[in-house]
Amino acid sequence: MRVHYLGKDWRLPSRNREAALLENDDYCNITEWFTDYPGYPHIFSLQHLLQCGMKYDKLPGEWFGPSTAAQVFRDLAHLQRLKYGGPLEVLVTQGDTIYTSEAEGLCGDLALNSLDSLLRECAARHQGSPLLSGGEEEGGTTVEPARSCASQLRRMAQLAGQPRGSPGPSPFFDPLLHPPPSTTQPWACSLLVLVPLRLGIHSVNPDYFQELKDLLRCERCVGIVGGRPHHAIYFVGYRGDELLGLDPHTVFRNPPPSPCRPHPNPNPAALHEYISQVHVRESRDLVRLPFSQLDPSLAVGLYFRDRDEFEVFCEQTRTRAQRAQQDYQLARSQGRPASAPPPPLFVVQHSAPAADALNTSDSEDERGSSDVEDDYV
Repeated sequence: MRVHYLGKDWRLPSRNREAALLENDDYCNITEWFTDYPGYPHIFSLQHLLQCGMKYDKLPGEWFGPSTAAQVFRDLAHLQRLKYGGPLEVLVTQGDTIYTSEAEGLCGDLALNSLDSLLRECAARHQGSPLLSGGEEEGGTTVEPARSCASQLRRMAQLAGQPRGSPGPSPFFDPLLHPPPSTTQPWACSLLVLVPLRLGIHSVNPDYFQELKDLLRCERCVGIVGGRPHHAIYFVGYRGDELLGLDPHTVFRNPPPSPCRPHPNPNPAALHEYISQVHVRESRDLVRLPFSQLDPSLAVGLYFRDRDEFEVFCEQTRTRAQRAQQDYQLARSQGRPASAPPPPLFVVQHSAPAADALNTSDSEDERGSSDVEDDYV
């Protein structure tokens, strides 16, 4: 959210800090969304994370793995956009493949036209309390805010790339014989892609260390959620052979519901305390973890403001994989010693096979099952 509203290069003001932040509506909105209170506008509060986690059979006090944490955040961001005009959608990939049709299904123009009916269908098939209180009256009955579910998101993705009004799922596109149709309409919202990965059996394959470093240097990367079993860390960079991250287990005193709202009751003291808690001032405050100790189960975050950024990233990802393979083949043809490049962290394709049969990568034996996640919190 900070990257979306304030930019990746945004820093705390050096002078008159509290006064400057009190006048920054975007900063105030973000602080309210993540303050730990139930109800609106605290969409991403701890209370709602736990409530949404129960949908995935996670009771309060149980561990959340990278995949579960990604799905919970996806559902809350989806609800925020639908009910409160939130700024982005979250795409959680199945395995190590990013399907561009799923991104179109979430952010494209067709998604807006199909969203309401799909959500109501999803709500009709699920019973229980909504994630946030409050329903809409329609025809004498209460329609609860729909719970975002993976099957409905996949169905929305299938609709992407079809002519408007055409029945049935989108076809499987072949890059040569049947390429996907070009799309030039701007996206209706931004996109955060979360890619749960498993880069080994018991530890990360050292061949992926450089891949992870390159990813953290990527402009579109917003961090990696990983760490050790029972100890999650949000990694934001690296230095040498050590990852640098933030520890979410640090406990702070909960600020007021609106710590930086200038109206009706400005509270500079509460804002000063909040700033001192949530903003890292020195590099020594960051958690350090050697790459060799990183658990193989992790999740990568990629943020795209619009379609152009997403398409450029997809093209760069394809080109990078092709170049690595070509360099390896060239070295072998010239008789030079060369080891096969490791499988890429993730690949980009237009759409999943029609039967949805390929749920694992060809390198699953080396990485381990991508569906298995270690315990984090």
